[in-house]
Amino acid sequence: MVTKGSVTISLADYHRLVDQESFMREKINRYSKASEELAVFLGFLKRNIPDIDKHIDQFNKQSNYSHITESNGRLTIIINRETETDKIQKQQEHEKVFEDS
Repeated sequence: MVTKGSVTISLADYHRLVDQESFMREKINRYSKASEELAVFLGFLKRNIPDIDKHIDQFNKQSNYSHITESNGRLTIIINRETETDKIQKQQEHEKVFEDS
């Protein structure tokens, strides 16, 4: 929910906020590169371990933050935007709004 208004913060806090944005962009970039490297390693494992598909399926069932997909013979690690817990919590909050109405 977005509301109109203003906030006053110190200049030092503002600069820390700007620095944090740069830090987070770098962190996202590193995670993306690590994900690509791990996908290459998974491809190597897929070529050398005949029954790895069942292990990938099991990983996807248990993982909350990522899943592995295959497209055109290439494995890719996808970072989930929401976890199952997030989805359940949103659903419960949505239901509560209707109960309170």
